[in-house]
Amino acid sequence: MREKNSTLMPPAVDRQPQRTGRLAAQIRALLADGSERTAMQIAQQLGTSRNEVLVAVRAMLADGALQVTRHVSANHRGRGARVFACAGTAARKKHDERGLYAPWPQADPVVTTAIDAIARHR
Repeated sequence: MREKNSTLMPPAVDRQPQRTGRLAAQIRALLADGSERTAMQIAQQLGTSRNEVLVAVRAMLADGALQVTRHVSANHRGRGARVFACAGTAARKKHDERGLYAPWPQADPVVTTAIDAIARHR
């Protein structure tokens, strides 16, 4: 075990963000051509588990590097799946042309602060 910031961290926990970062880079490269894929398709193509892909996808969605383009409904006794594409790629343009993608407008910070003040008023 190694010391990190004066606390003992097991090596597996210490490497988790690095692994997620590498996987995110691989996902970005895979989807760079504007293609769309589900987490299961990404996992199969990269030779990793769906759960590891979902951890990396969650971080990429939070960073704005990835977007959910649509949802595929479940087939018989299966699960539905989100379909992912890199933000700002041909996939977004294709949906814009068909009118299926409507981004949320950026919130005005003054309005956001006012709403927070009203909602948190006790």
